[in-house]
Amino acid sequence: MLRRVADLLSAAPGFAGRLGGEEFLLVFRAGAEEAAAHCSAVRAAVEGHGWDAIAAGLTVTASIGVTEIRPGEDRKDALLRADDLLYSAKRSGRNQIKTDQDHSLVRP
Repeated sequence: MLRRVADLLSAAPGFAGRLGGEEFLLVFRAGAEEAAAHCSAVRAAVEGHGWDAIAAGLTVTASIGVTEIRPGEDRKDALLRADDLLYSAKRSGRNQIKTDQDHSLVRP
């Protein structure tokens, strides 16, 4: 299943890599609004993929945290903030995107 998710992520315009467990990192050369739009497309692609080939009735969704690296900020701090936003999306019901601006995009 993780390989198929990685394949879906590779369609996004940027860098995608596995961060650990079931978590992936997407890096875009874009502002937060454009990055959120790309992530919305990824979220929809994961949700809409035919997972039945792996297991009948399998449903896979994506919870995503989106942030920007701020001027003068250490990338580690931005990554920690994105991780916090990811867990906020999970706590809020999963299958959604959370951004710095506290926007929640459940469905495109």
